[in-house]
Amino acid sequence: MLYHKFWFKWIIFIILLLALISSSVNWIFDPRILPIKNVFIDSQIVHTQTHNLKKLITQSIQGNFFSVELEKLHSTLLSLPWVKRVQIYKKFPGTLHIKLEEYQVVARWNNDMLVDDEAKLLKLNINKHLYLPKFVGQLAEMNNILKQYNKLAPLIQVTNFKIKEFGYDNRKNWYILLNNRIKLKLGQNKIQERLERFLKAYNHLMLPLKTMKKNKILQIDLNYTNGFAVRTTILVK
Repeated sequence: MLYHKFWFKWIIFIILLLALISSSVNWIFDPRILPIKNVFIDSQIVHTQTHNLKKLITQSIQGNFFSVELEKLHSTLLSLPWVKRVQIYKKFPGTLHIKLEEYQVVARWNNDMLVDDEAKLLKLNINKHLYLPKFVGQLAEMNNILKQYNKLAPLIQVTNFKIKEFGYDNRKNWYILLNNRIKLKLGQNKIQERLERFLKAYNHLMLPLKTMKKNKILQIDLNYTNGFAVRTTILVK
């Protein structure tokens, strides 16, 4: 008899304990308890509209601090066209910190693709007014094209010119087409050294040509040790 009473008490105790646990779990996951009240977006986004982003986040947050599905929110944000990386942190009692990183595009490829700063090709809609150079060459050489571009672009940036096109021709000779349509032929080797030498001599080189107003510079060949070959045309009115 005492044996049965002992087990009966333990069964009652276990039932009450399970009921307490169930009640606590329901309380913890009740969306009215500890709801997500604040969302901070720590990002410098350019191509993703802030209004649409906040609306999407609000629609994707379900549950409270404990039950909100961060993986689902992470996947939703990562599905946005320009979003490259997403990091989400929770801060008690009801705050989410979201950090977004967009793709950083540096050039165009063909007429419908973009190249990012890791030499990856992307098919994204972009503001037509955003100035980007065009890369030319073989797709397998994209890493090398980007590497050479990163070396030469800062040299051009200190001038008043922009790079309109960069790459190499069928003979593997590197070139830069500037936004004033002047083509700089760099050759196959020592292209950074050649460009630096040209830019140092640019003002002295251009001065006599500027006095010849009917001359239009088409191409400057830097493949010479002690000088440059300038190809011009005479404009006929």
